[in-house]
Amino acid sequence: MISIGFVIFRLAATGLLFILNPIIAIIINIITDCLDGPIFRDYFGMKSEKYQIYDKFLDFIYYLALMVMVFWLGLPMISLLFIFFIYRIIGQIIFFFRKNEEIFLYFLNFFEYFVISVLLIEIFGQGWTIPIFSAAVIFKIWHEIFIHKQKKSFTKIFWIPLLEKAGILTKQY
Repeated sequence: MISIGFVIFRLAATGLLFILNPIIAIIINIITDCLDGPIFRDYFGMKSEKYQIYDKFLDFIYYLALMVMVFWLGLPMISLLFIFFIYRIIGQIIFFFRKNEEIFLYFLNFFEYFVISVLLIEIFGQGWTIPIFSAAVIFKIWHEIFIHKQKKSFTKIFWIPLLEKAGILTKQY
């Protein structure tokens, strides 16, 4: 029951917040995307293979909604963002056939982080373009290597222990 609620929260919160505050919507999606893997695998016993399919499907819905938001807001650099959207979707399609998450080392999720970058540049001004894009690229390359190559999870290292100590999560056996 909690798992269905989590999925509904993830989709509804990000979908509704796209209208009110796209940056907050993207941040909430990033956080819930980080949390759902360890929660579903470690707390609800979902097998990793099944989780990966579920996760990539939710990611696809989210990317589609994000691309609609990009067009709806008329963000600058729409062509570049669309190229990164297609690039990530190609990676997801290859993942569905190969079932090897290391494919994402070649199809990094620059799309989401470049959308955030464009939104931040709109707030802070053109003078921040190079620092914001540079930070996004460096962070995303490190993040994908950390997750898909080294099989590490910042969520397991930091978020899950924090939520357990707060009494929000307890393992179900």
